[in-house]
Amino acid sequence: MNKVLIGRIALVLTILFAVTALSQGGWWWACVAVATAVTLWATAKPKDNG
Repeated sequence: MNKVLIGRIALVLTILFAVTALSQGGWWWACVAVATAVTLWATAKPKDNG
């Protein structure tokens, strides 16, 4: 699996977790935070050090 695919999956999970968190509350917000972090990591452009 490459980072782009992981990022897309994490983005979908972020949306699902956010909807659930808005309706359920509680620990779902932790899932939103983790999924968001993975999405940002996987979709970030590498910096060009050259």
